[in-house]
Amino acid sequence: MIALAPASLATTETKSDWHDRFLKMLPLICCLARRALRDLTGDNFDDAVQEVIANTLVAYVRLVRKGRADAASATSLARYAVAQFWAGRRVGTRLNVQDVTSDYCQRSKRVRVESLHRWDTQGHEWKEALVEDKTVTPADLAASRLDVPEWLGSLAPRMRRIAETMAMGEPSTFVARKFGISAARVSQLRRELQESWRDFHEPAGASTSRPRAA
Repeated sequence: MIALAPASLATTETKSDWHDRFLKMLPLICCLARRALRDLTGDNFDDAVQEVIANTLVAYVRLVRKGRADAASATSLARYAVAQFWAGRRVGTRLNVQDVTSDYCQRSKRVRVESLHRWDTQGHEWKEALVEDKTVTPADLAASRLDVPEWLGSLAPRMRRIAETMAMGEPSTFVARKFGISAARVSQLRRELQESWRDFHEPAGASTSRPRAA
């Protein structure tokens, strides 16, 4: 819900005057916003519509302060706000081209942010996706996607859950609290799991080590 009560206006017009006029334009603004953003879905659509409404309010108040409220219309305000939205400009948010999570950065730098999880239609579960970089060949990446599940499957069920929790980047204190072990033991298990992963890739017949029970 948008609070229509900006700071005091540098104009002789009372707040109720511009407030009422904006409310009269609001239904058409909402209609135009929904039409322009109809390709979006779910929460993305709802958030975008609210962003456009907020942008129209800010733009209208700016015109009121300049004594140019009569130049505003629902159509012009909505068109401007939609253009601002598609350009990645958000109300109350600085344009940080270094923030890869912002639409402005993604559009300016052509950055694409994707989830590191994917849905396994056969196993009916979410699986963590491996990240590819320039130092990894397609063969290495394909092998890793096979090796990681196999290695995890070689661990005891409880140890596997601990390894998966660690892989999510959770701090030692969180892992210790979740599995009822000490933070020092978590550090030991990190080293043991690292050794287990290394031994997993040693040639057949080489000695292997498995993490002790947590």
